[in-house]
Amino acid sequence: MKNFIRRKLSNLQSGVLFVTSFCFLIVIFFIIIIYQNKNANNDNTQTAIAEGIIAFIIIFSLLYKLNRDIRLSNRIKDELAANETKYRSLIENAGIVMYTASINGLITFASSKAVLLTGYTMKEIIGMHFTEFIDADWKGIVIERYKSQLRNNIKETLTEFCIRTKYGDLKWVEQSAVLLFEENIPVGFQCITKDISEQKEMEQVVRKYEKELVSNQERLQSILDNAASLIYIKDMEGKYLLANRQFKEVLGVSDDIIGKTDFDFENYEQAKRYKKTDEQVIETRKPVEMEETIHMADGKHNLLIVKFPLLNAQGEIYGISGIATDITERVQYQEDLIRATKIAEDAKRLQEQFAVAFLIEFANANAALLC
Repeated sequence: MKNFIRRKLSNLQSGVLFVTSFCFLIVIFFIIIIYQNKNANNDNTQTAIAEGIIAFIIIFSLLYKLNRDIRLSNRIKDELAANETKYRSLIENAGIVMYTASINGLITFASSKAVLLTGYTMKEIIGMHFTEFIDADWKGIVIERYKSQLRNNIKETLTEFCIRTKYGDLKWVEQSAVLLFEENIPVGFQCITKDISEQKEMEQVVRKYEKELVSNQERLQSILDNAASLIYIKDMEGKYLLANRQFKEVLGVSDDIIGKTDFDFENYEQAKRYKKTDEQVIETRKPVEMEETIHMADGKHNLLIVKFPLLNAQGEIYGISGIATDITERVQYQEDLIRATKIAEDAKRLQEQFAVAFLIEFANANAALLC
């Protein structure tokens, strides 16, 4: 509103000046004509009028052009002032710090956000050397980078480093530094600085979590590798995410099983059967038991496989796990027991048959004696 009123007053002043000049010109024009009519013959009156008109047109054109130039100049000034206001507002409202430093590193301009970032007042910031904000451990690194930028005429660089506030607090910043040139000679730096302390804290949390996750996974893998059972985990597409050492040794597969499916190392029919039971687990959301016979170097082995769904905190299935236990000895014991039972039953039957036959023979002998 203030700029609008100023612009209107400026236009009014220019208009008043133009009208005043125009009226003054008309007065001068008529004075010249009257003066010439009094001091010259009638024959020169028309010439005087013509000269006055020409002079009037010339002066009027000059005044019009002068007024137009003045108005154009005022309009340009107003536009520049408006653009400067917008630019400054953009800088002040942005979540970044913008500052300008001389080629010697002295700060010549800084946005108001610099006060919030550093804790220094604007009066203190202007004229300070930019290295006064940098943490001691980073000062040498940052100085060398900007010397290299200046030495190699690199237009723009992006650097992350730590600063110290006026009160000693440590903050991480990301700074873009653009070289400023005048007549192809570097004269300073235009810098945009962003506070990335929260981002760095999150990165540290993520790195710590990843480290703990790797450590936990290594411990889990160690436990699984020392288990006697075959243990594995698959994703929803049937790709192996994890397999213990026993699983790899029994099935004769290597570490590259991760990311593969049963179809990559089993025969088609067997892989198809495994996939069907996986789908059953996903559909029913319940464990499934199955017995499988495999052939190894030392002969046939019987496995009892239990497959069960893996659920996340929301109760959604994200994978399938399986535990296969070698029950060859148990199966062999059961088979031996069955055979022993059959032998015993056969022996008992033979014994009963022998007893019956003996009784018949004994009865026949007794009958013969009585006769």
